[in-house]
Amino acid sequence: MLVANIEACRMEEKKEAAEAKCKDVEQEKDQLKKELEELRAASEAQKKELEELKVGFIAEKKELKKDYQKQVDKMFFFGYQYFMRKNDITQDIPSYPSDEEEEAAVSGPTQGDKNPDATGPFNE
Repeated sequence: MLVANIEACRMEEKKEAAEAKCKDVEQEKDQLKKELEELRAASEAQKKELEELKVGFIAEKKELKKDYQKQVDKMFFFGYQYFMRKNDITQDIPSYPSDEEEEAAVSGPTQGDKNPDATGPFNE
């Protein structure tokens, strides 16, 4: 009976050790589950941030393309004008008044300022 009691004590100790080990493993499992959920949440947040950055990048890229095309168009227009002047081709160059010429034309004499007694091509 003494051997049976010793065997029972050993079995009880093994059982307690196994239960303690099982409890530790369970706690570690719970901790790993929490960490996994935190990592998933962080990953989702990063995905959303990345998507927002992509959208912003695409919009900025479109805007830069527009600006670049405007610059190209201006360079082509001025290059065309330079080529025409360089080769003495003036009939195809449109004449755009400068800001100073526009102001002079606007502030020049108007129809009401003319002398009614002045003779013109239709006044004989």
